[in-house]
Amino acid sequence: MMIKKGLTFIFTLFFLLSFVSAFNVQTDTIRGTIINDNGLPGVIKFTISSTGESGTYEIYTSERFQISPKEFSILSGKTVALELEFLPIDAMKENTGYIQIPYSIRKVGTTSVQEGEVYIKLIDFSEAFVIKGDPLTPESKEIVINVYNVEDVKYENVHVKVSGAFFPSFEKDISLEPYEIKRFSVLVNQDQLKKLVFGEYTIKGAITFNKQTEDVNGRVKLLEKSGIDFKQYTEGIIVRKLNIERKNEGNVPTISEVQIKKNIILRLFTTFSVEPQRVERQGFFVNYYWQKELQPDETFKVKATTNLLFPLLLVIAVVIIGYLANLYFLTNLNVRKQVQFVKTRGGEFALKVSLRVSAKKFMDNVTLYDSLPVMARLYDKYGQAPTKAEHGRLSWDIGKLGEGEERFFSYILYSKLKIVGKFELPRATGVYSINGKIHESISNKVLFIHEPISTR
Repeated sequence: MMIKKGLTFIFTLFFLLSFVSAFNVQTDTIRGTIINDNGLPGVIKFTISSTGESGTYEIYTSERFQISPKEFSILSGKTVALELEFLPIDAMKENTGYIQIPYSIRKVGTTSVQEGEVYIKLIDFSEAFVIKGDPLTPESKEIVINVYNVEDVKYENVHVKVSGAFFPSFEKDISLEPYEIKRFSVLVNQDQLKKLVFGEYTIKGAITFNKQTEDVNGRVKLLEKSGIDFKQYTEGIIVRKLNIERKNEGNVPTISEVQIKKNIILRLFTTFSVEPQRVERQGFFVNYYWQKELQPDETFKVKATTNLLFPLLLVIAVVIIGYLANLYFLTNLNVRKQVQFVKTRGGEFALKVSLRVSAKKFMDNVTLYDSLPVMARLYDKYGQAPTKAEHGRLSWDIGKLGEGEERFFSYILYSKLKIVGKFELPRATGVYSINGKIHESISNKVLFIHEPISTR
């Protein structure tokens, strides 16, 4: 037994030692971003110090990346520096964002593996650059085009082509360092520029790198003469928020005015982030005015919040009340149903059901119907016996009812089952005829809750 335990311990120790790190690995990112389908790999510098045996080692990954070089040689106690290239293959080229790449280092011909991980960012070519124009005024003679390199990637010989509604096509070859912005100016057609309404316009751009071309469109703002930029947008459904912004993007102080119009009903449910300086009533509408002198780059914001919850609830309440009133006035026969718990000597569950019918007009062929719950039976020694009682359905042939006449009926139902909790009784129905036309009225809903009294 002792020999067996000793062998187990030695085997376990040998197994653990085989996983002791044979290297100290330090990684430094040289090119950590890869443009999909562009053919340029990511480059990471591996500084590997050997603490194990000399020999030839291979490095590989289980992720869909091609690593180059795949093998390296190192002497025991020495350090080597490798610039490993990671190129996505197959479906990996469809991904974007930061990708975790597990790697494994193994001596050729052995099974001992040392593992680690690095990170590479994958992007689409169309997202690697941004084109934007500096704001313009109607008097501008040229437009300044900005080309942004938004990634940590260096580019040589990037071909940029841009065009717009008020300047001709322009092409230029540039180089970009990581996160660099290149600016160049293009003359504008002032005759066309003066005819355009202020707002945002599209800059059509195309960027070519390493024989790959993508459309990268940008935007440029054409300002008002005074340099005031205007924004207005609405959000929300029940709580409506109207946001208005005035920004002075010119270079001189400018007076800006804001106007909001509300009808006399919605104004009761509207609040403002800034109190209006002037209010004017025009018929069914109310106008609110704000005015402020804006310094360069200063913004003036006004938010109008209209809470439609209260008027909506009011409309719903009016509709419900109208519907109920309509039901009441259109129903010529009212049927009311009530229940009351009845104690019995044998301890059975029993309820007394009371029915009341009242007529608003003269009617004949009046019949009252009611139904017993599935688990209940009719106690036939109480109340006015129904005209018919078949399969749990009860009916009373009332005949004629005069205007304002009422009739009362009651019966007792019981069950030998122990009933606990809440349940709903079937509704009663009254069928009658007025001027030869058959009508029907349904009683109210009846719920009963039975909670047994515990005895100690």
